[in-house]
Amino acid sequence: MGYDSQHNLTITCNPGIHCTVVQELVEELGKMNVFQTIEDLGISPHDNRYHLFACTDWIHWYDSEEDLQILSAKFPEVLLEETGQGENYDDAWTTYFKGGRYMADAQEVVIHPFDETKLKGEPPKDLNKKYSCQAG
Repeated sequence: MGYDSQHNLTITCNPGIHCTVVQELVEELGKMNVFQTIEDLGISPHDNRYHLFACTDWIHWYDSEEDLQILSAKFPEVLLEETGQGENYDDAWTTYFKGGRYMADAQEVVIHPFDETKLKGEPPKDLNKKYSCQAG
């Protein structure tokens, strides 16, 4: 038993410099046995931003901060941005890593008060239509 979480990782290279270490970094990520699906967002190389998806399932990764500090120290020219979500609905965070150092911050959820002037869409015309998950 333990606390489960999900993690996403985005890497960004120094602005204006094409990231030549991406493949090497991807190979290093493979050693962690955490990130199962690695995907390039397809963004232009001039943007120097790549998104690496974490495991597709919830995991116990208690040492994520330490592991990503080590990884960022090995690739000091790369900014790592880890976003995570814990089991509790309000447990979400973003941590930045660069050159073996980090900056952690909890994410804040802001719910604005209701404002009728901001309602979108038109009321449905067919009020007898079955709901999308309704049986039969």
